[in-house]
Amino acid sequence: MVAALSLLLPQGLAFDPWAWLVWGRDAGRLALDTTTGPSWKPFPVLFTTLFIAAFAVGEGLYALLGYRPEDATEPLWVALAAGVPALVLFLVPCAAAVWYGSRARAEGHRVALLPLVLGAVLGLWMLVMTTVSIVAG
Repeated sequence: MVAALSLLLPQGLAFDPWAWLVWGRDAGRLALDTTTGPSWKPFPVLFTTLFIAAFAVGEGLYALLGYRPEDATEPLWVALAAGVPALVLFLVPCAAAVWYGSRARAEGHRVALLPLVLGAVLGLWMLVMTTVSIVAG
């Protein structure tokens, strides 16, 4: 009962996720400072930074070509010209996580399964979402 009532209280992000978002923003500005905040965790910072960069590249290319993606009136070549570079930008770190995770796993490091699985799942998720948005319009 108390747990259910606690959901009614206003809450913000906890200390760790807030620091990861700040580090992602700072990494995008090339001014990363990890002295404040919890222990350094590169995956959340890389994910937030590259996800935002991929989104900005895709949206920027749409605007550069004179279209707005929310209108869904662009030709297929515009969707591909904007979606493929954004997808590649996001898939590079996912592929690196899978590559290095599988190499470490082959050397007997059991914890290497985490970056391997996260890289594969996030890469496939982004590939599916981009493909669906291009095909469905």
